[in-house]
Amino acid sequence: MTSSKDLLRLYRGLLKEGSQLADYNFREYAVRRTKSDFRKKVSEAEKEALYAQGLKDLQVVQRQKVVQSMFLYQQSLLDKLPRSRFI
Repeated sequence: MTSSKDLLRLYRGLLKEGSQLADYNFREYAVRRTKSDFRKKVSEAEKEALYAQGLKDLQVVQRQKVVQSMFLYQQSLLDKLPRSRFI
């Protein structure tokens, strides 16, 4: 049985790991997808599936972070602008 506390911990972990990705497109996609997945109304039975999928997504984001750290990354123009200009 997955508690709300576990889901919240997973949500925060996904947002933290996603926001640390080097590439703008990967970073924004990870954060946007995490927020949209967790905003959906789910029943108690679906929480288990959401938690399992969230753990898989967290592992993917962590692997992507490692892969990006292996290669030289040149910041894009979007990374250099203040974040408030995108909203």
